[in-house]
Amino acid sequence: MRDSIRAARVWERDIDLASKGGIPLLAQQAACLLGGRPVSLDENTWRIVFHEAHRRWQLDISALKGEDIEADLKSRDFTINAIAWEMAERALLLHDPLHGEADLAAGCIRWCSPNCFLDDPLRLLRAVRFSAQLGFFIEEETLEEMRRASHLLGRVSRERVRDEFFKILAQPESARHIQTLKELGLLEEAVPGIAAMYHLAQEWPHRLPLWDHSLQTLREIEWMARALPEIIPQRSSYLQAHLNGILEAEIDVFLVLKFVALLHDIGKPFTRTIDEKGRVRFFGHEEEGRSKISAISRSLRLGRKVKAHAQILVGSHLRPILLASEDRLTRRAKYRFFRDLGDLGIDLLLLGCADLRATVGEADPQLSRYQSFLGEMIRYYLEEFVSLRRAPLIKGRDIMQAFGLPSGPQIGLLLKRIQEAEAEGSFQTREEGLNYLGAHLQEWLESEEKTD
Repeated sequence: MRDSIRAARVWERDIDLASKGGIPLLAQQAACLLGGRPVSLDENTWRIVFHEAHRRWQLDISALKGEDIEADLKSRDFTINAIAWEMAERALLLHDPLHGEADLAAGCIRWCSPNCFLDDPLRLLRAVRFSAQLGFFIEEETLEEMRRASHLLGRVSRERVRDEFFKILAQPESARHIQTLKELGLLEEAVPGIAAMYHLAQEWPHRLPLWDHSLQTLREIEWMARALPEIIPQRSSYLQAHLNGILEAEIDVFLVLKFVALLHDIGKPFTRTIDEKGRVRFFGHEEEGRSKISAISRSLRLGRKVKAHAQILVGSHLRPILLASEDRLTRRAKYRFFRDLGDLGIDLLLLGCADLRATVGEADPQLSRYQSFLGEMIRYYLEEFVSLRRAPLIKGRDIMQAFGLPSGPQIGLLLKRIQEAEAEGSFQTREEGLNYLGAHLQEWLESEEKTD
């Protein structure tokens, strides 16, 4: 209803219907018409998920709350959502008891009643999400009540909190909306542990305190996604397709990258030390961050794939910056980077660039060097590493047959060494590779024994 009145170009893909009765039968009939499957959420609410034009839609059918449609609308969350068409016998009747149409015209989000957030505290996040999606402002009295009621968010199921939080994070200029959540006291309710980042100072080379740096990293990752055709023109189509890849439900690679950009330094408040010269250090903050992002992911009920993705990125986020600072970028170093990370290395490289931009600023020479490094690493991955991974010249069975070795950990060690040598260009054919392995076999095995 809200989007039809606004003639919105981008519609919410969910529809609400309210009826006085016959909900199960109405849901079955609607499901048949739409080609979806009805699911009972409770005794008075049914949901139908269906697809149209390759897009997922959601239709909720529920019983009227109150004696009539006017009472139902007055119990809704915000006035812009308290507008309805009633399908009467001969006409459509517009109901707008709280003047939501005027608020739509003014771009204003206003609560329907003082019980708005008490009735359903998830509305605290929904207000910010609607503001972000629609470009509306939140009316002052509503905003003040949101501050007072922020603690109520703890009553909401974590799955519902997750969905709203990620919808906010998915919006353009999401750092601004994340800051709004912080100012309202909602962010720490949604993301446990994040408040530790709010007041932590940082020293050189950082130009910003930790929280400002984290928001800036989020801004930079959004900027990079828009600027890919300028930063890496020959690979931008591949990178955009990669970022659009779905990890789970409606969470894509780019959304997880934004989540990690915000939280990549979550380990710093817990590892802060001061050395003998009075310098502040955060040794081991990557590993501590890996643990913290794991706990946050569990709290938000994120799936195994997204959780693992976030853990690796947070735990390794310094690696590309350190690699880019080396005097010489060897083929072995490039190979090892992608051997350890696979295509997740692409995400880590983009995160490293956003992190560095937020740290030193756009004019710093380090940034120009890193962007050259970024282009070379992506070229290497697509032109060399992918083919090496798909069809290495030497495989485990080749080593066992050529040298009479049994299957076991030794084969894994030798395979790792010989594939690194291939990546460096030490041999070009399978025969040359076996000869190279024979020349180094004893040395590599003895090296492994000393390590053990």
